[in-house]
Amino acid sequence: MKTTPSAEDALDHARDQVNRLLGMTNGSHGNEVRRALPRNHAVKCFLDDPDDENGFTVDVMPALRQADGTLLIPEKLTQTWVPADPEHLIALVADRQQDWEHFRPLVRVLKQWRHDVAVTGRIKSLVIEVLALDCMPTSGNRPSALRAFFTAAAARVNEGVKDPAELCGEIQPDLDYDGLQAALADTAELADRACAAAAAGETDQALRLWQEILGDSFPAPAAPTKPANPVTGAPALITGTPALITPRPIKDAPQG
Repeated sequence: MKTTPSAEDALDHARDQVNRLLGMTNGSHGNEVRRALPRNHAVKCFLDDPDDENGFTVDVMPALRQADGTLLIPEKLTQTWVPADPEHLIALVADRQQDWEHFRPLVRVLKQWRHDVAVTGRIKSLVIEVLALDCMPTSGNRPSALRAFFTAAAARVNEGVKDPAELCGEIQPDLDYDGLQAALADTAELADRACAAAAAGETDQALRLWQEILGDSFPAPAAPTKPANPVTGAPALITGTPALITPRPIKDAPQG
């Protein structure tokens, strides 16, 4: 496709429109967006503090609808407009969610997991979503589904992660596939141990292993207290028998 500055111009125009309409300083229709930054395909709009790692953001992507229903979207790095069909992915995810109610929540868990993976560079959110479509079961409980995902994805990822609409090929050509494969394999082993511990009735150990996989956002068992010391009146901790605490519910949100 012919190189054209209009791709970057479109992103700049989208940023200017977001600031004009919704910018925190002078937005004419609202003051919601703290910062709008053009990225490769879209403008990332920060509604929370841009320095907050968990801050809420919205991506605004210019697009040109084609006669066949697909889109042309700007690609800043190559200065071209490239074909895409995000609606195809949205439909695939919706179908999978209809088949199994835990699909979207677990995809969000996996997208959070990717931030703690020791790879060179970043892992795009879309990579995880497509891997989930390929490797996540469509039934069963959530722990066993995560274990199955990590096991299947570790065997599958080095084949490449490609656009499910078959328009743009490799989703992230610079992805550290070796690093991601190693992380998936290591996590699959931990998930297998966690499921085995749960099956053996070792619930606290299972929760500790899931926290090792999912990070501090997944609560680990806390050490309970035993009756106060009869002499001093001070409470004492029982070691080696952590109390079970219920994991926080996973909030659902549309994927794709």
